[in-house]
Amino acid sequence: MFLVGNLESKKHAIVQIFRCAIICAFLSLVLSLCFPLEYRAQTQVLVLPKHTNTDPYVSLKSAERSSDSLTHIIKTESFYTRIMEKKTIFSLNTEKFENISEQKKRKRWKKLVSGSIVYGTGIIQIDTHHRDKEQAKAYGKAISDTLVKDAHLYTGGAVMIR
Repeated sequence: MFLVGNLESKKHAIVQIFRCAIICAFLSLVLSLCFPLEYRAQTQVLVLPKHTNTDPYVSLKSAERSSDSLTHIIKTESFYTRIMEKKTIFSLNTEKFENISEQKKRKRWKKLVSGSIVYGTGIIQIDTHHRDKEQAKAYGKAISDTLVKDAHLYTGGAVMIR
């Protein structure tokens, strides 16, 4: 009798866990369908120090420090302005940044672009997110091109970007 009652409560507990799992899976599916799908384009640029007469370790650390600064700079309004100046060159669709407040522009820009450092390599990995696959690629190209051509404005000319 004692084992049967214990077995029944275990079966009941397993059924309850299974029901909760099904409900959670269903709710997460519904919730994920509420958010629009976005494409991600990934670009990588190599940061090299201009001065080569130093120790390789010091050069790498210098490149990493500059890379860290640049990953923060790509989210700024100044960098956003530089990208928008090149919208015709890279065929960027800027509708989502038009006729909205400056605060919303900054928020959307920070959502569109993110950067991270691959430590030990001097590489910056840039991710751009957009609903349109081609626009995600175009923003990635515009950002990497701006970094290559204008990095000296943000780092004081101490690095080269490839």
